[in-house]
Order: sequence, then C-alpha cells, then structure tokens
Amino acid sequence: MKRAVLLITEGRDLPAVLAARWIKRYLEIPHDLYVVARDLQPGAKQLMGLSGAAFIPCRYPALSVNFEKLQAVSLLTCYDQVLYLDTDVLIQAPLDGIFELPGGLAAAIQPEQYPLHEMFRDRAILPDKTWPYFNAGVMLFSRAGLPDPAWLSRTLECMLPAVLSKGVPWIGDQGLFNLAAATLELNFKDLPSVYNACPGVHDGATPAIWHFRPPAVKPWSNRAGGFLADWYVKKTGARPLFHPAYDAWDLEYKQFKEKVFVWIKTP
Repeated sequence: MKRAVLLITEGRDLPAVLAARWIKRYLEIPHDLYVVARDLQPGAKQLMGLSGAAFIPCRYPALSVNFEKLQAVSLLTCYDQVLYLDTDVLIQAPLDGIFELPGGLAAAIQPEQYPLHEMFRDRAILPDKTWPYFNAGVMLFSRAGLPDPAWLSRTLECMLPAVLSKGVPWIGDQGLFNLAAATLELNFKDLPSVYNACPGVHDGATPAIWHFRPPAVKPWSNRAGGFLADWYVKKTGARPLFHPAYDAWDLEYKQFKEKVFVWIKTP
C-alpha cells in the first residue's frame, strides 16, 4: 500500500520545518512527504529536504493557500492513502495507527462549543446540519473508500465558486470539504481526538497530534510557550493559554535551534 503525507505553508517556514521533522520521527511505515509552498527560504527548503520532503507547485495561486489541501485528493491517483496536516501542530507520538482507520475520509468532528459550528449551522452551506461538521486541519483520505479520485478532484473544484461566494469569514477550505462530504455522501468517519486535539478543548490522554486551531492561540504566538511579545497581545487581543502543549512546542523549538545552524526567519 502506498501512502503520502501533505503539508502546505505560506509565510511561516518554521512550523512547516518542524512538522516535517516530526513526521520523519513519528511515522515509521513507508510514505512520501510532499510540501506545497508559494515561497520558501532556502534554509527551510534545505531542512525539509533533509526530512525527505518533495515540493509541488501551487495549483490554485489566486486563492488562499489553504485551498491547496485539494491536492491531497489529487495525490490519491498515485497513492492508496493520503494524510493531510496543517502545520500549526505538535506531533508527540507514533502516527502509524492513523492509517489503520476505516472509511474513505477520516476527520475530527467539531465540538458543539467551537465557534465555527454555529456559523455553519446558521448561515453557511449546511443550513439543515444533517452532516457532522468536521475540522479540515487533519484529514486522512483512503482511495478504497472514496469515489474515483479524478472525478472527486474535479467535483471539488466545481464546488469552489459556491463556497467562495458565501462571503462568510473563515468558511474557506473548511466549507469546501464539509460541503463535499455532505453533498457527495462520502464514506466519512470521525477521527479519534488523539489525532486532532485542541489545547484547552481536549481532555484525556496525551494525544499524538496537538492542533493549535481556534480557540487555541498559535504556539509561536503564545506566552505560555515563552514566544509571545507584549505587542502581540495588544495588537490582536489574543489571550495566552497556559497548557502543557505550549511548553512542549517551545521545548521542541529550543532543541531545534540548538541543533540546527541554518537560519530561518521565525513567524
């Protein structure tokens, strides 16, 4: 079985470099790693190359880089399974088990208190809420459980105008994948929270993947990780979170800087 992992990044090279290193560390089964980026600093590209990353060009340069997640579906024409990961993550445990999950699409259903849940239910593209709204930051696609990848990729692209025309903040790629899953009745399974845990929301065992998605502050912008300047709080109004995941991310960053001598502009 052929497997691939896809990352996308724009303007924040450091998190992408760290994510690539963690994938190399925690994913033992054979896989190929791909990165989509409009522009990478030479040092970042070098380091991701050392982690085994191959680079593919942007397919939708006129849109937000988040829509490059569509390339995960395109990769299914060559791979049996494709794991997509946002780069605002911290990987702390082996990932091999994620590829054993059933279904054509595995993604984490959003908790009811998540603010975008209300947005989707009341205003956006799933008004009757007959389909569970899921987070698009960690998604596993399995070709055996999905329609023909080429057809699915074309269908997703055809859905883009409908999503973009809604004009709802944040709807973007989240809306696109939720619309596709509901409309096409994809073989969807809820991703266990250990693979998409949000600091401040997730309770339970230490997860394999911490995902710093709203309402969590990004780890490179949080005082709890020792990496937030006073001006950031004043500028954004973001409230720092004190959570072990931030301490762990900051420790990984510190160790990275001690071992790696290639300069990378921090986010």
